[in-house]
Amino acid sequence: MQMNFTFLAPRKYVQGRNVLREAGTHISKVGKRPLVLWGPRVQALLGERVLSSLKAAALETVDVEFRGDSTKAEAARVATIAKNHGADMIVGLGGGKVLDTAKAAAAGGAGAAAAGALAKLGFTKWLVPFASFFSFLFFLPMVLVSWLFARMELKNFRDQTGFRARLFRAAINRAVFIVAVMILVVAVVIPLLRSWLSNLPASTFSGLGSHPFFLFLAAFSFALLPHLMRQFTINRSPYFIVQVCGSLATGIVCLLVGLSLVPVSMVTILLVAQSLLMLPFFGQRPMRWDYNLFLRATEGLVRNVEAEPAGAQRLAQHGKRELLAFARFLGARWLVNNHRWVEGGLRLRLPSTGGSPWWDWTDLAFNWSWKKRSQIQLAWDGTVRAQLGETDQKVLARFHDNPTVSKTDLERQVAAAVAAAWLSHDRPDRATAELALGQQAEMEVFVIPPAKGGLAKVRSLMAILLVLVLLLFAGLRLPGVRGRLDGLNPVSISEAQVRTFLNDTTPNPDLKKFKANSLALALFECLVLPPTNLFSPEGLRAMRDEVAENRRFDSIKDQRGQAQWVFIAPLARRAVADGWISWSDLGIQPADSAAFLRTNRFGMYSPDKWDCFLTRCEAWSWVKSERFNVMRIRSDGLAQLRLLRAVNCLDLIDRERLIQQIASVQVLSGRPPSKPPIHDWRDVRGLFFTPCWPVLQDTYFSLAALEILGGLDRIDRETCIRGILRRHRGKGYFTSPDSGGYNEYHIDGSARDTIAAFESLRILGALDRVKDLDKWQFRVASNRSSHSAANGLRTPTWDEVEAWVCQRRLETILRQKKEKPQIPIGSLLQPGG
Repeated sequence: MQMNFTFLAPRKYVQGRNVLREAGTHISKVGKRPLVLWGPRVQALLGERVLSSLKAAALETVDVEFRGDSTKAEAARVATIAKNHGADMIVGLGGGKVLDTAKAAAAGGAGAAAAGALAKLGFTKWLVPFASFFSFLFFLPMVLVSWLFARMELKNFRDQTGFRARLFRAAINRAVFIVAVMILVVAVVIPLLRSWLSNLPASTFSGLGSHPFFLFLAAFSFALLPHLMRQFTINRSPYFIVQVCGSLATGIVCLLVGLSLVPVSMVTILLVAQSLLMLPFFGQRPMRWDYNLFLRATEGLVRNVEAEPAGAQRLAQHGKRELLAFARFLGARWLVNNHRWVEGGLRLRLPSTGGSPWWDWTDLAFNWSWKKRSQIQLAWDGTVRAQLGETDQKVLARFHDNPTVSKTDLERQVAAAVAAAWLSHDRPDRATAELALGQQAEMEVFVIPPAKGGLAKVRSLMAILLVLVLLLFAGLRLPGVRGRLDGLNPVSISEAQVRTFLNDTTPNPDLKKFKANSLALALFECLVLPPTNLFSPEGLRAMRDEVAENRRFDSIKDQRGQAQWVFIAPLARRAVADGWISWSDLGIQPADSAAFLRTNRFGMYSPDKWDCFLTRCEAWSWVKSERFNVMRIRSDGLAQLRLLRAVNCLDLIDRERLIQQIASVQVLSGRPPSKPPIHDWRDVRGLFFTPCWPVLQDTYFSLAALEILGGLDRIDRETCIRGILRRHRGKGYFTSPDSGGYNEYHIDGSARDTIAAFESLRILGALDRVKDLDKWQFRVASNRSSHSAANGLRTPTWDEVEAWVCQRRLETILRQKKEKPQIPIGSLLQPGG
């Protein structure tokens, strides 16, 4: 049987020495605007050669950094960037993940176009808003539990066909309808609103984030307070006191969150604390559904009441104290919900006829008028006048098909009942007063009193759960706890393990990957390098050969190109700047490199190339939901500045423009000039933040560069110090602001965040404001830590080595400071810092 084989391959394959320097020539035959996709390591190794080749071929390059995983989302992201920038081809540089993503992104262009065309069709466009409906399905269990609780409370009424059960059943149906309408509104209106808002300019809401929402909640809570306080004057029941305190606390906490004085997580703590405080009084909430006196009158509860019982002796005149005392008697039983002093005495407003006091809260907030509302008036002479409101009259007419009494009769009957209750209250005889008002005992209304019903056990269980939640939140605030939950642990390796790791010169078993102790990895990723005295002679030789890009380090000296090699090779720049390789190791002096730079043979540094120290990358603005091209100072640019300072050649660059660019990244408003709008900018106020990039590390790179350039006076130093300290949770652990549950600012609390914060505060001269510096620890994430192999041996990682070095150096720095208090606190980068 004959078998067919199919082989697919690129139309052109080029291989050879220094072929990357010809990349522009080959790529220009395919397109004119390439998108280059690569990781930071490849960019550091090959970036200069590739970009200069593309520039020489007059190609407009779009530079995009690969995010580490080849996924559909990453391919879609790259395809979107290519479309937005008009790229006509995608160039992938790196390993298999990068190339797979580049190919998928290039193929995804057609798919994106098809999806865009499909979205323009009428029926699909109509269905899009309902896509968010499913995001609300998680509310259904909560709604179901609430409905089950309501059914349990309904069955607790002794008379299942009575007016109370009927009103409660109607309220359940009304609540179900309102929830259904709210879900529909959220599922349809909000997506349409978001679509409309997305068309507005980014500056419309830039920098606001979620703060306006909490400020609105604070304003709403404070607006309710005057009305609640009016009811509080006549209702001192424990349950209502808790409600008033909760509203006040809500307003204060939301105001503090809105002003960025406390994190958003405080709202959760507030809600849990409110619920826990309310549980003991939950059984005292108004559940009888008979709090309107006119409703009681129509049900015959206050039918046969004498206005003046035999032997009554009424006071000739009442004062405010007597009127207010009786009003509080009524308010404690939820029979009145507002009051007003008038010329004739005290006017009290009654709850609505067809609902519970819960439904009167919205009326209390938004209905400023007493018109059409039922009320009673307590006169100074002890008489009572009742008025049936138009709204309650209509509700009673619908509730009773044939009202048995007229409005006048009802008003007379209620007035007589209140007058009789007032007289009994003054004696004092509260039992008779309650009887006059139709107040029945709980056993007459409920099968089991609400405070002792089946829900009591549920409340006890909820109380236990809420206490556990509070303890959990409190525990998360303790120093060190949050870090351990995040998988961070203080470094715990020995010097012997570090030396073994650094001096392992065995060949790399997998040439497709970096070796675990590859020195290139440390030069790319680490902020602090281990000192050379930890290397053996063989390890030191292997390190220098790797810096020389797998050539013999001695051959560089033999070729007499050391002076330019220091500045041209990215690995060499970092190794020399941070002290792994000294000028004497190279056999030259700093003046030799200075002479090379000043000849300007290659034009490496000049005033018109002031931005060569900055990395071009992309940033995502949550405000506009759009990507921006930005420039940031990173480790390679900082290494170049350190070298220029070492050879006394900083005058070759336009320092003023570079200082302006770096200083402009400091967050001092929500609308930084020529920068992406920032979401919740107050959370990182004073720091150097570019959306999507690690804020503490960017702050350190910026401050270190400005220190070298002499530009620290161009920034707000105090605001920067406060911004760093605001993120400190104790013992050197730093966390991201809580801006909605995502780590937008890329602070993970690891050793590099601690290093960046320490060095930033040192540069700003503010380490003395850290009270627990002697307790600082350098932590390593569990996924970046070493694990024991099958043979029981444990090989450290560069993250652990870096943290170990910093922990040792911090101990030395603090010991020296203790011995000589007058000296400034040293740098963790020593030597070479």
